[in-house]
Amino acid sequence: ARKRATSKKHAALSGGATDRIAAAAMRLVDKGMYSKNSTMRYVAASAAAQLAYVRPGAVLPKVMARFMEAVEHSTATHQLGAALSVLTSCLRPMLLAPPEAFEGVPGPADFLAATLDATLPGIDANDPSKTLGTIRLYSAVVSNLSCLADPGMEGASEAFPFMWSAWIPMLFQRFFTFFENVDPGNAGKADGADKHRGGAGGDGGASYLMGASSMYSPLMRLIFARMHPSLRLGAVKQVAHFVLTSTHSGQTGEVGQMVMAAVTQAPNEAVPHLTRPLLDALAAEVDDVARLVADNQGGLLSADQIVSPTKEAKLKWQTGLLGAGMHYGGPRIVGLSADIRAVLRQLFELCDTGRSLRLGEMGAHVCSLLCGAMTGTYVNDLFEADEEGGGGSGHLPAKWVASKVKGAGAEGEGEGEAEAEG
Repeated sequence: ARKRATSKKHAALSGGATDRIAAAAMRLVDKGMYSKNSTMRYVAASAAAQLAYVRPGAVLPKVMARFMEAVEHSTATHQLGAALSVLTSCLRPMLLAPPEAFEGVPGPADFLAATLDATLPGIDANDPSKTLGTIRLYSAVVSNLSCLADPGMEGASEAFPFMWSAWIPMLFQRFFTFFENVDPGNAGKADGADKHRGGAGGDGGASYLMGASSMYSPLMRLIFARMHPSLRLGAVKQVAHFVLTSTHSGQTGEVGQMVMAAVTQAPNEAVPHLTRPLLDALAAEVDDVARLVADNQGGLLSADQIVSPTKEAKLKWQTGLLGAGMHYGGPRIVGLSADIRAVLRQLFELCDTGRSLRLGEMGAHVCSLLCGAMTGTYVNDLFEADEEGGGGSGHLPAKWVASKVKGAGAEGEGEGEAEAEG
């Protein structure tokens, strides 16, 4: 029976029949996207994404209108997380759709520009679902652009003129505010109904940004890899200012991902302006501990008094971020190796003379990361734009090596019809 079923030829669906199926399915999607059941929300987003390739005119205007309602009307802000999920799923087909698919709504370029600005407040320490949904949306947008360049810069997309030099600093500032306000004790808790959209499950940090399905780390790597070279120095200095003027030891993993992205994707700017200052700051802090140990020859102070909780938090912050700053290794880190070894040697000596095992643990942590950085193998173009198949750096959407469709617009419709025939 199975063989007969697979060999049977079916007539292709007519355009009218496909339109009716899409319209009926969108009625279910419209209900399911705001369901209290996480599986229903996930299926609704997936169905909308698949239908958008086949009948973009029946899907995309509704998805875009729903999202704009959730953003603009205060009475619908509770629906923003669900609207973000559906919009993210439909982003690629939106950029591939023909212009006539956007009847009654702004074109993709205008819509995305407004969306990127309007969703920045979505990076909210008190709302895991909204934060993770916003990050996924940004990851989808950036992965569809070959170069984040302002209009007039080389590689800028003519189809999507956007001031990345203003937006990227605002995004980083939202994350800095997040790090300052998130509660490490509660940040790992996410609503179970939202775990399919990147819930908690921390694998290296105190907040849900480090969850197994969070797109925070890929987003940081994508931004530093694809921003125009002229923007990298400013971005690196902004990150450096934050890490050198604050201490959030409970968020070392999260901030470390930002530092690691900068060093891996922009080593020429990051090593002298980020890694080197971190090393100098750590050396100064270790010298301060050495003075306390030297002044305590009589043994009047205990190890806890020499390395106070505040001092320990700062040292953990600096050693953790320095480890992230050495991630890519290479000749630039070799140039710093003598100073790094001097700090490590001092930490191990203070572990003995100051009777503080915590100093030895920090030194061992940095030492192991240094060894890994110098001996590891890295794929350093993992987040670079895929230019195979042509299109140029300003093409929108960026060409992907693997994609659901071979071309844009009507070809997506043909792909959908072929699937219907199968």
